[in-house]
Amino acid sequence: MALLPQLGRLSPSSADSLSNCPWQWYQLRVERAAEKPTNVPMVRGSVFHEAMAELLTPWVRDGIEPTPDRAGAAVGRAAAGRLPMYEMDHLIRALLHICHRPPAWREDVLLIEPARIGANGIPQPAPHWPAICEEGGRFSIWGIPDLVSIDDDGTPTIWDWKTGWQPQDPDGFAPYIYAVMLEANWHLLADRHHGREFRWPVRVIWRFVAKGEDIGFRELLVYPERADAMMAALDALVAKAEGWVSAGVAWAQMVNRYCSDCPFRSECDELARWAKANGAEDADLPSLARAWCALEQDRKDAERCRDAVRDQLNAAHAAGMEFTFPDGMVIAPRRVFPQTWSARSADDLTEFRELCRRAGIDPDESHVIDIDGKRATALGLAERPEFARFHTPDGEAHVRYERKAVA
Repeated sequence: MALLPQLGRLSPSSADSLSNCPWQWYQLRVERAAEKPTNVPMVRGSVFHEAMAELLTPWVRDGIEPTPDRAGAAVGRAAAGRLPMYEMDHLIRALLHICHRPPAWREDVLLIEPARIGANGIPQPAPHWPAICEEGGRFSIWGIPDLVSIDDDGTPTIWDWKTGWQPQDPDGFAPYIYAVMLEANWHLLADRHHGREFRWPVRVIWRFVAKGEDIGFRELLVYPERADAMMAALDALVAKAEGWVSAGVAWAQMVNRYCSDCPFRSECDELARWAKANGAEDADLPSLARAWCALEQDRKDAERCRDAVRDQLNAAHAAGMEFTFPDGMVIAPRRVFPQTWSARSADDLTEFRELCRRAGIDPDESHVIDIDGKRATALGLAERPEFARFHTPDGEAHVRYERKAVA
């Protein structure tokens, strides 16, 4: 039995909150649980999920098609007195996308989360799946995804709609908790899946409603081994939290991209220290948190953009072919010499520059960061073993990446 009741029964959002910042979790779930502080992102998410459930539940249950007028009415009813018009607009557009292209064929949808709003204004899962607790476990998990469908190949698919502005790959404990719960409660969906057996992996799709059809999807395949490992990690995290409770020590504060929306950010000592360390002791803490988030997200977006277009770029033999980045920038590749160089992260770039300096080459004066193979050979980099890991693999069609703003 957990020392805190809130640690004994965890939802996916609660588990992720505990992982992202234990102190915020404690403030929200224990210290000030009766207050239930909210912010605009939380309200936006509640409104969208309530409206989506109103639109899709009659479609799955009774075959009533989702139409634009029903989508607008659903958002209007859910947002009344809770969100201004400019917040409602992209939610309506997202539901229109669902009207034009539902997430699955109607007969392949196994479950729609009705997202009924409780007395405290927070969505309450219904229908309610029984909480799962492994034998000897220190906690149980509960909750239900937004929508569950089954692909043509029989793969169970969990859909989770996100209303944030920064798309990211499915992460945290939530995808694995939902997958484990889906397996355990598969028998409750028998009237919809017509006796088809549950099978791994489970596909988890995050749909970012603010980003449109082209770049608003991120997905993850959850395999049983990974799910087991994540559940073990969650168990260890809960054990750590129980240790803080029994020892009476302060809960850990963690600065990350979620700080900008934290209702307790002005009371966070760690965020204040982070601000001071970054030379902005008297600056507005929310602004600093957003700046930190932007830097971290820029790095992740750059990696995602690179991965998304890498195969296309490596196949681009003709000069002048252009590919548009999700952030609105354009890559215009052109032919370069066969030997190229790649720094895959900020740390790699720093190390590359330092190696150049040790080799007696000023990276700024020689423009070594933009160097091509011929110039690299002239500077002697190609023969130096310490530069070997920056060489691109042989056999690729090499291009130079030139990012430029769209006019």
